[in-house]
Amino acid sequence: MSREPAIFFTSQPPRSLAQYQSVTLRAAVYTGGQETGAPVTYSAEGPDQSCYGMTENEDGTVTVTCYYIGEFVRLIYSWKY
Repeated sequence: MSREPAIFFTSQPPRSLAQYQSVTLRAAVYTGGQETGAPVTYSAEGPDQSCYGMTENEDGTVTVTCYYIGEFVRLIYSWKY
């Protein structure tokens, strides 16, 4: 098992969202198979920001809302170590 840090979503993100549907996701940093508790930051890229909403929540999750069907949003997570 690798001792290098890795970051993963803690649940499977949906393949798509219907218009006005939201999903709340959480990512975590792991080292040696154990969650480290390191803070994760989120960003998104793709269509114009009026096509989707993204809110980073105080509990370390991110909520993404679809406003316009047919646009692909790439959600990016990162951490500093």
